Amino acid sequence: MNINLEQYVREFTTRQYPTQEQTITNNKQILYKRKKFFLRDLRESIRTIEIVLIAIIYLRDISLLRLFIRVMIHFGIVNIHPPAGISIEVSEAHKKSMIKIALLNVISGNIICILLHLLFGVQEGGTLYGGISIEFIGERVPYNRFELILLDLFVFFIQLVFHNIVGVLNDSEILESPQQATELVESGSLDRAHIEGDGYDGNVFLLSMDLIGNIKRVLRHDIYIQRIDTPNVQAQDIPGAFHSRSVFV
Repeated sequence: MNINLEQYVREFTTRQYPTQEQTITNNKQILYKRKKFFLRDLRESIRTIEIVLIAIIYLRDISLLRLFIRVMIHFGIVNIHPPAGISIEVSEAHKKSMIKIALLNVISGNIICILLHLLFGVQEGGTLYGGISIEFIGERVPYNRFELILLDLFVFFIQLVFHNIVGVLNDSEILESPQQATELVESGSLDRAHIEGDGYDGNVFLLSMDLIGNIKRVLRHDIYIQRIDTPNVQAQDIPGAFHSRSVFV
């Protein structure tokens, strides 16, 4: 087997490698994709936890009224923004109004559920009589009303978090990488800031959320509902309408 060493040497010396500026640009693209994936995964995870908690508390109290309230709250959150692919121009005041209305629904609906459990407690007799579901083997009634209230508080907290990551947080601010200096260190290697947190190692700082601060800021918004007269847009595509009818969408 003949090996052309001269050819290998020539290919090695003429091989093109990415410049340091190109490496920084590529890292930013990778970081953007990682953040977008993690943000979508975060929202899906919070939504799944919320749905599981709603199902658990329904199996505890078998109350269609409270189930309906929580499902309507969920629909109000996932339908804050218009569906993707629908070109509807709404004012910033209208967007803030929809976010505030959804938050008020979260607060008022969960307070109603907590008060109902606080006033009426658990069913007597130690037996659950199914509503729209069957009783699972091993299901039991709650020990006392405070178990239901604790579950209510869990659902309340998760729905507040879900409202924040869906309605309040701005995707563009999260996905946009911070401005990084392109100057190189004297040794010629990339700055440490360019190497760490670029998405290649799987460790990405996604966001930090001030839940209480965001709630206070949303409650200060004025409610202004914009009249939308768009002949080519159906009613369910308007922000606030239930365009996502599936619980998992």
